[in-house]
Parts: sequence; structure tokens; C-alpha cells
Amino acid sequence: MKLYSKYGTVFKRLRKQRGFSLTSFTDLGISPAMLCKFENGKTMIKFDRLVLVLSRMSVTLSEYEKFLNNYELDIHEQLVKETIIILMCKKYDKLPDICNEALELNEKIYSIAVKAQYSSISKIEFEKVCDYFEEIKFWRYIDLYSLYLLIDQLKPRQISYILEGFFNQEDFSPVSNSFEHNIRLAHIVSKSVLYLSCKGHEKLAKHLLNYIQPENFFHTMYTKNLFMFVKGCWNAKFINSEEGKEEMEQALNIFKTISSPEIANYYADLYKKYQSA
Repeated sequence: MKLYSKYGTVFKRLRKQRGFSLTSFTDLGISPAMLCKFENGKTMIKFDRLVLVLSRMSVTLSEYEKFLNNYELDIHEQLVKETIIILMCKKYDKLPDICNEALELNEKIYSIAVKAQYSSISKIEFEKVCDYFEEIKFWRYIDLYSLYLLIDQLKPRQISYILEGFFNQEDFSPVSNSFEHNIRLAHIVSKSVLYLSCKGHEKLAKHLLNYIQPENFFHTMYTKNLFMFVKGCWNAKFINSEEGKEEMEQALNIFKTISSPEIANYYADLYKKYQSA
């Protein structure tokens, strides 16, 4: 009953704030009596009707969920955030704890992805994640970050197959409709280009790089600078070593200015890792 009450209470506040009465949604199949019961925590509204009612009030489902959660990250988003901080700050001893948390949430793929950051994964685990990435249709944010973590474990043809699935659709990809998912995709492609360039896969790296050209892909300042960094890596490897390395250095300096030295060091270390492996 408490959960029902929260849904109704938040909805009621939104309805009044937006200037709608209890009778404003009868044409959508929601009677005043039904809406009153919902707002008082006595019943729930079917999902499809709730979406229609929220749309009438110009409130997205995503916004409604954020209001319900007081803008706090859900448990999966929090897990990803903690992982990012750990990797940026090189606190690798905390990664096993993240693996265990992921398993408790039944996020087995994510647990394997995190494990791969500090230990070798088995052939069975590798095959499991490959099957998952190649068959997945609905990419959650935690799935995208799992792919980001494991992209350098995959073979070039696997990277190509998975990433082409995001871009070779008439409507681009449902992922591109979400700001957070779109930005994470930019991170995935950038890391792929960095890895493939260091391994000598000139054409595939360039092909993927073209997908996130700033004129064709929405970037934040962060991901645009990340694009410049991996573009510099590609140039240094295949076109002009001196010019490319200068581009990379400029990008790292910008990261130090707009973000933090830890972020700049993270990408510099990633480049060194791929170069030496």
C-alpha cells in the first residue's frame, strides 16, 4: 500500500502543478473516481493508460520515475557509477566487491565484465558474454557499460558485428533516443577505435570512427574531446605520427582542464596498455 501511495501522491502533485482536474482524462478511459483511488493509494493504473495520462500533462515516463525516486540513481546505475570511479581512481582492490554486488542483483554479465578488469575470465565466461552481446535486442545502460568494459576482449569481427547493429538500422537505433545511452555508445565506439588502432586494424577503426564524427553524432564536451583523442591515435598510427600524438596530447590536456587528472591518466594508461599488449 505504501508503494501505491507514493505513485499516487507524486502523480497528484504533478496533476495539480500542471493545472489538470480529475475530469481531464475521461477521454483516455480514466474516470475521476478511478483517478481519485489511484492518487489516494487504493489502486494502480494500467501502464499503458498511465503513459497516456502523463503524456497529456507533458510529463515523460522517465521524468515521473525520477520524481518517484527523488532524482536518485537506481541500484544498477549506482553500481555502474561506483565501477567508473574505482577504475578512474585505480582502486582495483574494490572490484571484487562490485562483482559480488552484481551477482546479488543477478547481473551475471556485468559481474564477468568487472572481473575482466582485474583477472582473466574463463572460456565459458567469454562465450557467455559473446552470446549475450550478439543476441541482445534491448540495451539497458548496464548492458552498454558491460560492453564498454569488455570491448577489448572481443575479436575485431565481433566488435564490428555488435557495433554495426547500433548504426545499420533505418531509424539508427533505439539507443540513440536516450541521451545517457547515446553518450555511453560514444564511449564504446571511442574505446573500440583506440583498441583497434593500436592493434593495426586501420580500416575497421576508421569505419567506426566515422560513425561518431561530431557533424553526424551528438556529443558532450567530454565525448567530443574523447573523439579527438582516439582520432589522434588513429592518425598517429596510420597517417602522421607526430601530428597524431600532438592531437592526443592536446585532448589529454583538455581532460585535465575540464575534468580531472585521473580521467586524463585513465585514457593515457589505456593507450599505453593497448600499445604494449
